[in-house]
Order: sequence, then structure tokens, then C-alpha cells
Amino acid sequence: MEGKSTSTVNKPIAVMLVFSILVLGVFVEQTEASFVGCYAKCFLICSVRPFMSYSRCALNCLKQCHHPSSSNDDLHYYCQMDCAASDCTNISTPQHPRAHEVEGCLNSCSDKCTLKH
Repeated sequence: MEGKSTSTVNKPIAVMLVFSILVLGVFVEQTEASFVGCYAKCFLICSVRPFMSYSRCALNCLKQCHHPSSSNDDLHYYCQMDCAASDCTNISTPQHPRAHEVEGCLNSCSDKCTLKH
């Protein structure tokens, strides 16, 4: 008898969990093409890995999700990544990736690096 009541209680939780994952998957799939969607998804996945610091996750996700236009040269890209590594990697937390703020920070790094050229 106890086995039935336990499985009955767990089924609604399991159904809600699966439904939540599906809804999140649809949302992320729609926004993944943008930097914001890619970064948020990457950071959330990375931040649950053991022994991975949040700043390291932020830097890895910046590199993974930032796709500079073909007009940018290597010097500009490396300048931008160096700036982002020092200025943008402390913005995100596991509860709030703040992908829009990170994108703004990355864009300001692009502006700074353009001025240095």
C-alpha cells in the first residue's frame, strides 16, 4: 500500500519536471541563436559542474557564444576577449546569468578595442 502512495506522489512531480524541461528547451531553442540565449544556456550548464569556478564558466561561455563578424581581425578579437575576461566575467551568478548585461559589457569592450586600433 505504501508503495502505491509514494509512486502516486512522485508522478505529479515527475510530470511537472518533464514539462518544465520541455518548456525551457523550447525557449532556449528559440533564443540560442543570439549571444544572450547561447550565453545563458552555456553558463547555467557550466555552473553546475563541480570544480568549475563561475568566472571560468563565464569566460568559456563568452568564447563559445561570441561570434565576431568576419570584418573583425584577430587583434580586435583578442583585445575584446582580454577586456571581457577582466571586466565581464564577474557579472553572472548561477541564479542570474545576466546575459544581457554580459552582452552589454562585451559590446563596450568592442568599442574600447576599436578605439585602440
